[in-house]
Amino acid sequence: MFMVLAAAMVYRTEPAIVRQPLADGSVMILRGVTYGREHRIALGNALQRIAGRFLPPGLAKRIGVQVLVYSNAQPCLVVWTEQQKPGSTRRPTGGYTATPVIVADDAGTEFEQVGSSFASQGSNYLVEAFPFGAFPRSSGMVNIRVKAFDYVKKGFLEAKFRVANPVFTRVRPQPPTAYPVRVEQGELAFVLHEFSSCAPPGGNREEAWMRARYEILENGNPTNDWRVRGISIWDDAGGGYSPSAIRALEGESRTNMEFRGGLGTNTEWRLRFSVERSTLSSNELVTIRNVPVPGRSEGRFEPVSVEAQGVTLQVTGFRGSQYVFASFAPATEGLRLELLRLVDDQGREGRVTVTGLGANAQYHFGVAMEKDAKAADLTFALRRERKIEVRARPKGGAGG
Repeated sequence: MFMVLAAAMVYRTEPAIVRQPLADGSVMILRGVTYGREHRIALGNALQRIAGRFLPPGLAKRIGVQVLVYSNAQPCLVVWTEQQKPGSTRRPTGGYTATPVIVADDAGTEFEQVGSSFASQGSNYLVEAFPFGAFPRSSGMVNIRVKAFDYVKKGFLEAKFRVANPVFTRVRPQPPTAYPVRVEQGELAFVLHEFSSCAPPGGNREEAWMRARYEILENGNPTNDWRVRGISIWDDAGGGYSPSAIRALEGESRTNMEFRGGLGTNTEWRLRFSVERSTLSSNELVTIRNVPVPGRSEGRFEPVSVEAQGVTLQVTGFRGSQYVFASFAPATEGLRLELLRLVDDQGREGRVTVTGLGANAQYHFGVAMEKDAKAADLTFALRRERKIEVRARPKGGAGG
């Protein structure tokens, strides 16, 4: 009798699974929102999900319950989604578009995670886990938007959910920030003049964007030789958010930038600006010449190593004419790698389309080259950046 009552109590506390049909005939399911370092969900009917919450994954598997586990070094919020499709959820070959997931609260805070960190796929379902280092805390409910890509009609299909916030914390409004805010770091001074929400690019009213206006001084004087190349947002709980999109033109990045995301005006945030010199010195540039393009050149690609900036830079791979793989060792804080230029064997410039970074300074660069290119000269920059942290509450709201 006790076991029956216990099972009933567990059943009543089983989180509700929310479903929403999409225009392509599939169904988007919000499987759960979990918080912590260790995350797990179970698939199946209600009783199987209950069992999966308590049984070790190995034992659960033996009784036919699929348990999915995701771990993170720091506590994070994970949004679990499942897309079910009558035909197949498998993506067509030749392309991939990452799924954006947006979590927002009622206080104006909105974070976006583009692409999952964990996935499990069957013939007609796809389960994904989207981790958020920083996330809205100050509202009892959160709004979640999942934007799955329709590979047939080439557009996004959006599902919207509103669920209880598992990390709801009552936040006492803090005093408004007195602008400008000045931070000194060595010979540099960073002066934040304004920080507020702004209109999103392209007039997309469903996106939240923020703007920062600032000035960088060197030895007390205004300078054009430093610019902001990136920003990360941190809350007082130690959670970080890196915007999925940043807008700052080459000249404008010295004085202002805009980024994807929304920050509530009722609390201070830690803004960590990545700043670098606009100019490059000769010792920061490395050119590796006549690298053969696999499948096109008679020469065979072999890894190439060069010493620069106190590290060993290595070009480790060239996949067709689409990706260049490179790394440096030892991994050094504040040092980063860029592929600045590629010129093929006929003197034509290619394009760098994307930069990706993995663990231990492992980079991959998407490139576009002419179809008859057989080799390329690759010019890299190994440059150092500085991190300058400013605490600020966005303008707006009560007393903002």
